[in-house]
Amino acid sequence: MSEIEDTVVVFTAKSPGKIVTEGGSQSWKLSPAHVERCEWLVCTQNAHNDEPYADGGEPHGSAFLLARITGVGPSTPPDAVPGRWKIEFSEYALVSVPAVWPGNHNPVHYTNLAALGIRVEDLEFHRIGAEARG
Repeated sequence: MSEIEDTVVVFTAKSPGKIVTEGGSQSWKLSPAHVERCEWLVCTQNAHNDEPYADGGEPHGSAFLLARITGVGPSTPPDAVPGRWKIEFSEYALVSVPAVWPGNHNPVHYTNLAALGIRVEDLEFHRIGAEARG
């Protein structure tokens, strides 16, 4: 692949609201060094998860949130698990791109936005916390 892998894609059962409230997508087994080389986080929906934290309602396998990565840190409550990581961000855009998740067994993979069919210039970004300020 000649394109740079600047995007980490996660397969999550959480809703966009919960991910934004938590300030990132978390409790992932991943290489922090690999994620720190990425600019973008794309969340795709796992609609086949019945865990208590699973509150997502987007179509299965679709991309629903794009965020600019600001850092990687240990997972935090309520999902703090030793050895698991949180991909942090301060701005995000809601997207609706069907059939993005390739069906991998591992819920984290690396690619680029062009391969996913996502164009940043077409999106409206929001800062975390801006909703509360009105």
